[in-house]
Amino acid sequence: MAAELTIAWLCNPNTRASADEAAAVLKAIHASVSELAGKCKARAPSIFLRMYRQSRSAFR
Repeated sequence: MAAELTIAWLCNPNTRASADEAAAVLKAIHASVSELAGKCKARAPSIFLRMYRQSRSAFR
């Protein structure tokens, strides 16, 4: 799932990312998906919000 989300993100024509940035996003998504697998569904929105913020800060 993490790979599919990263591929979808990279397919966005507005995304300009280096290989290092793409790897960082893949790691963040993988960590979030792994955390979701072990947590209650009620926490999912906060986890995705944190993942989004981390990915946005990587490109500033």
